Amino acid sequence: MKIAVVMASSGLSDEGLVERQRYLQATAAPDTEVVMIPNPDAPAGIVDAYESHLSAIHVVRLAKLAQDSGCDAAIIWCGDDPGLAAARERVSIPVVGPATSSLSIARLIGDTFGYLSSAGSPAHIQARVRAAGLGDRLTSVACIPIDVLEIRSDLERTFDLLEAAIVEGVAQGAHSFIIGCMAMWGMAPELTRRTGVPVIDGGQAALMMAESLVRMGLRQSGIAYQPSPAAESFALAI
Repeated sequence: MKIAVVMASSGLSDEGLVERQRYLQATAAPDTEVVMIPNPDAPAGIVDAYESHLSAIHVVRLAKLAQDSGCDAAIIWCGDDPGLAAARERVSIPVVGPATSSLSIARLIGDTFGYLSSAGSPAHIQARVRAAGLGDRLTSVACIPIDVLEIRSDLERTFDLLEAAIVEGVAQGAHSFIIGCMAMWGMAPELTRRTGVPVIDGGQAALMMAESLVRMGLRQSGIAYQPSPAAESFALAI
C-alpha cells in the first residue's frame, strides 16, 4: 500500500523531509510505501488555532492530490490535525491525524493521559482534547519552553525537559503521555525508557492507524463526512 504524509507546515528543509520519511518507512509494514507531500504555502510551524486554520485548506488540497496520485491513505503531519474533517469530506481514501490517532491509543492503554508539546498554549491543547470528548481524562499539559522549529537543535535539553514533564505529569495522575508536537518524532521510545511510562508517538500512531484502516477495507463514513453538493462549484480548485 502507499501512504501519503501530507505536510501541514512549510518550515522543514528537504533534509528534514527525508529524515521523517526514513523514520516512518522504517516503522511501516514491509509492503507499505511512505511518500511525503510538501506544503510550501502553509505556515512555517503550527502552534495555535490561527496557524492551524491557515494550514487547513492546503491540507485538503494535498489530500486530494494524494488520492489522485494513487495513495491508499493520507496522514496529516501536524499534532493539531488541521483540516482533518474537511479532508475526509473531500476524498474517499482514509485520512487520519496524529492527535485523533494518539487519543484513540491513549484510551486503550490507560484511563488518563498527559500531553507533551513545544512552546505554545496549553489552552489550545485542552480545547482540542475536549472537542474529542476526552477532556475528563486529560490530567496534564506540558508545553516545554522550546519553539517548534528549535526542538531538535539541542536534543539532550529537549529530552531532559520532556522527562521532567512526564515525572510531574505522573504525579498529577497521568497513566500515559501523548507527544503532540511532530518535531518530537522518534523521541517516544527513549522517553519511555527513561521514565517507564508509555509515551505515544503521534506520527507512528497515525501511520499504524492508516495501515490498519487500509487493511480492514475501512475509511471515514460518508454519513459523518458528507460534502455539500454545491461545494464543487467554489472549492478553490480542490
